[in-house]
Amino acid sequence: MACPDECVLGQNLTFTAQFLNAVGSPVAADAAPAYKVFEDETGVAILAGNMAALGGETGFYSEQIACTTANGFERYKSYSIRITGAVGGVDIANVDSFICYGVEDIPRIAAGVLVTTLSFKAYAGITDATDDALIGSLINRATSAIERFCDRTLRSATHTEWYDGDDTTELFLREWPVTGITYLGVGRYGVLRLKCAHAAAYAATASVSATTLTCSTLAAAAIADQTVALSTNDLDAIVAAVNAFGSSWSASVVSKKYGDWDGTMLFEAAGLHCLDEYAYLDCAERLEYNFRLKDENGRLYLPTGFPPGIQNIVVKYTAGYVTTPADLEQICIDLVNIYYRGRKKDLTIKAERLGDHAITFAGEGGGMMRIPDHIAQRLAPYRKWSNMI
Repeated sequence: MACPDECVLGQNLTFTAQFLNAVGSPVAADAAPAYKVFEDETGVAILAGNMAALGGETGFYSEQIACTTANGFERYKSYSIRITGAVGGVDIANVDSFICYGVEDIPRIAAGVLVTTLSFKAYAGITDATDDALIGSLINRATSAIERFCDRTLRSATHTEWYDGDDTTELFLREWPVTGITYLGVGRYGVLRLKCAHAAAYAATASVSATTLTCSTLAAAAIADQTVALSTNDLDAIVAAVNAFGSSWSASVVSKKYGDWDGTMLFEAAGLHCLDEYAYLDCAERLEYNFRLKDENGRLYLPTGFPPGIQNIVVKYTAGYVTTPADLEQICIDLVNIYYRGRKKDLTIKAERLGDHAITFAGEGGGMMRIPDHIAQRLAPYRKWSNMI
């Protein structure tokens, strides 16, 4: 039998079984194998059913179950699956087990933090779920404090940044490790124009986020915002969508050569005025393709040189840790532990003497908001020292 060691509450779990004969060769069961799922030492199964043959393979069966609260699954509970069947009239039984975790316990960087609630609780010896919400909040605060101290984004993220071109062949990106370059562009150009001519409107604006173009019409009678997703449309398709809005919205691409550019190439902008006049949405004027990332630290090489100019080079790239390095994960755990253990203490007090009752308060930068010295020293390899004054 094969079964994962863990499941995530609210998601599916698939388990399989391979039936064998006396000499170890695959053989079909006399009938569809049955299964029962038990929680901890509870004697009544929370789920039961039959498995189905998988892929036409002899004696190979599978089943997928929904690990939901409706099916009786609970966070941090242990579960056993007992599979029974018969081969040639001989009964066969097998058992496997797994633990159910909450979805908040599993993600690492994808959840926007450097350590999971589960990892911290395992380190701190916490077995119940009473303080899970608090621990999650403290992990968020610790992650933010560490990134602020290091002056960089440690978690994997996409960045769009502008640089001055200086005619040299190398450019150093601000974040690292770099895991991918989406594009390298030179200059900016208004590639798409749009306007609103609604007779009753007193204002109209267009805004571009990383994912969406939003057109807003403001009038005495409320008009709902209208949006277009960028990731699933090229500029020609975005123009068609805006022209289909109605409410006197219209759009066009200023040059046909940009029509098939992906919508995500549009630069972010907020509140561009476009009532009875055109607002222009910008992309890079041209793209460079003959570049190379020389190392994960963000050294970008362009053999023809980066054209001189002020903020004329734009790079969209992905950088940061997809999986937290082990030492950084432990640093974050230790900082969360300081926060967690100190929640019932007054950390603004640096020293206290009982005789004559003298109290010394921590100075500026003291208390929980300060990164302790022993944590700061361990963060040195991750800190952006080049920007320090």
